[in-house]
Amino acid sequence: MSLIHSSFKTPFLKGTITHKEKIAAHTYHLEVQGDDIKNMNYIPGQHMKVIVGLNKDTMLNDKVRSYSIWEHDAEKGIMHVAVCTFSNGLGAKWAEQVNAGDDFYFFIKTTLTVDDTAENYFFIGDLTTLAHFYKLRRSVPAGKNIYGFIYSNNEANFFSDLDGSKPFDFYTLKAESESGKLTDNNSAVPSDFLKEKISSMFSKNDELKNNNSILYLGGEARVCAAMTNLFVRDLQFPVEKIKMKSFWNPDKVKEE
Repeated sequence: MSLIHSSFKTPFLKGTITHKEKIAAHTYHLEVQGDDIKNMNYIPGQHMKVIVGLNKDTMLNDKVRSYSIWEHDAEKGIMHVAVCTFSNGLGAKWAEQVNAGDDFYFFIKTTLTVDDTAENYFFIGDLTTLAHFYKLRRSVPAGKNIYGFIYSNNEANFFSDLDGSKPFDFYTLKAESESGKLTDNNSAVPSDFLKEKISSMFSKNDELKNNNSILYLGGEARVCAAMTNLFVRDLQFPVEKIKMKSFWNPDKVKEE
């Protein structure tokens, strides 16, 4: 097991990037291999903290970014990771510059993992949630009802799952940002417009109103908060059945 001396209580694991490919306008697919990956106690839906920009003269805490584990193969010691680059932060620049053969330091976190207790599953998120939700969907037991609503402001941002499938419904929602200008990231979606789309879909689907449903909700922090309020307050969806994770926050993106 590889250790990096830091203020983190959890030791970092180590792998090596063995493959890099650009798979969408703002997404790279990284394949990482290593002995530490073989020995991981992995639960589908876990994410990880990754050290980016080791060559930058900044504190280690500023070099850590969160990414989802798209797939994990314990036997081969391989992980697949989808890294979005629409921001101008350190993580985006790291993804653009990193290459096969480079070291990959990470540790595992548990936030939005699979729950197999429901009959109906609904996934709502932006581009940043796609790999995570693909993995969760593949981990839901057969025979369940699964629905997906993935949105972006550019069709070129969407990418398929590792097997080439696109099982979710994709929505290209072009809209103006708070500054009144079109932006090139996947959060340029006014919450009122998104609420209208979601409410319309929900009202036409009786299965989603069933108490035996689970909602996975992810994406930009402010949109996640608005969507949670919509489902709990307006659509009377049980709050305990909502599994939410904000995948990114524009107020915390640091440009380098």
